[in-house]
Amino acid sequence: MESSENNRKKSKFIKGLAKFLVSYSKPLFFVVLFFALLGSYFIKNILIDNSIELWFLENDLTLVAYNEFKTVYGNDEVIISMIDAGEGGIFTPEFLNKLKKASLDIEKNTDIRRVLSIGKAPYIGLRGAQDLIVEDLCEGTIETRLQADEIKKKFFENKLWPKLLADKDMKKAIMIVEPLASKEMDVKRPQMIGYVRDKMNEYGFNYKLAGMGVMYDELNRLSLRDSAVFTTISYALLLLVVYLLYRSKHLVGIIFVIMVVSCLHRCLWLVPPEFQHGDHRSSDAYNDIMHSRREPYL
Repeated sequence: MESSENNRKKSKFIKGLAKFLVSYSKPLFFVVLFFALLGSYFIKNILIDNSIELWFLENDLTLVAYNEFKTVYGNDEVIISMIDAGEGGIFTPEFLNKLKKASLDIEKNTDIRRVLSIGKAPYIGLRGAQDLIVEDLCEGTIETRLQADEIKKKFFENKLWPKLLADKDMKKAIMIVEPLASKEMDVKRPQMIGYVRDKMNEYGFNYKLAGMGVMYDELNRLSLRDSAVFTTISYALLLLVVYLLYRSKHLVGIIFVIMVVSCLHRCLWLVPPEFQHGDHRSSDAYNDIMHSRREPYL
């Protein structure tokens, strides 16, 4: 008797709910759409985390040793910028002054440990027979071609600098930006890459970015972009299943609209501004830099 009464109440509730959904289908559609759009705001928080810490236990000896290495020797991850100086080459007063100013400007960022370039590289040499001097390769402002030639002479005295800071034709300069070692590297990496890119654009350089950090960031971006293919397939399967189960074009239409809106919203958040405007300078930069060098990056 009690079971029959419960079944009757459940049946009455289900019928009442069905009647309510049919009677107020349009208002309910807009309510659902509103909350779907509201929830899509948080799509911007979707990130792909490929940090090393995810692959090791917190007390793993390999991870501990790696963190100790970074504490002692600094970050093993750098941002490399290859800057095209044009036909005049890298040893012109205008280019050297601009490169030095940009290097000093980038180094002001509190998350960057140091910048190494022709404009900000040390020179160790002899004055006379015995006096050892240590100074900047580019001292002060370079105003004449004669000063630029003197910097070029000093540059080639150090056998490492031509292999590390320029291409073999001396038409492109290499800037190496070393971020501070941080446990928040995966959060700060895109910010620092964006900062370096902004400075390169500010100084009007024709450049390409590379380096392990840039490749990590690019792979994360591509992973998010390519996930759209799998998302589209899953959405199509979901719509097909919903239609086969309920035979309701109206329901499929509602779900389809929500999917389209959320996808558009997601794309606007995930694609960086520089890629929205066609700036793909880091996509193939690593190969360009390595092919322009006489020796691999040391």
